Amino acid sequence: MKTLRKALCCLLAAIIFSGVLLLPAQAAQAASPKIPLIIVNGMGESPLLTEDGSAIAFPPSGDAITSAVFRVLPYLFKMLFTRNLAVFARETGAVLSELFDAIAFNPDGTPKHDLQQVRFPDSYAEDKTGMIGTVSHGGLARLYGAAESYQFVDDWRQSAFVEAERLNKMIEGIKKDTGCAKVSLVAVSMGGAVAMAYLARYGHGSLERVVMMN
Repeated sequence: MKTLRKALCCLLAAIIFSGVLLLPAQAAQAASPKIPLIIVNGMGESPLLTEDGSAIAFPPSGDAITSAVFRVLPYLFKMLFTRNLAVFARETGAVLSELFDAIAFNPDGTPKHDLQQVRFPDSYAEDKTGMIGTVSHGGLARLYGAAESYQFVDDWRQSAFVEAERLNKMIEGIKKDTGCAKVSLVAVSMGGAVAMAYLARYGHGSLERVVMMN
């Protein structure tokens, strides 16, 4: 009986996960399969490199996260016994500040480090590195069709309106190259902020469909 329940739970989880990938692609494709699809990626979809470009600075590695968790655990256990939340918060904050120092900002709002964002080809069909397929939402492009799919890599460190201006240039360029009057957008996570900023500034005249995956 327990084995059957586990099997049913696994099957249900697989169905739900498949739906998360399939529904946005189907919604964007509903009007016409030839309409270009732009996937607006969210935070963490494109890694940030160190200033010399030799290593990934963000997101932190699994080892770094594991190390941070083990550093916090003693303070967590101490807090459970002493009920001293202030000490736990202070020490945990210090660990997290160190873990995410790569994306820290100065008091004036400028980035603390001059990191480089990894860039992929705009078109999924033009990617020769295979790296674009490692992006978590690359499956949407494969479902929709790589030839009609494009990726907008959101630099989430910038204002959403700054990125919306860049998205508008990409949309206009794709319209010119393909001869299509409109494109469809699938905005993933923080990419939804860019999509909303685009709609606020440029309207929906160039958009066939907008799908939010938040």
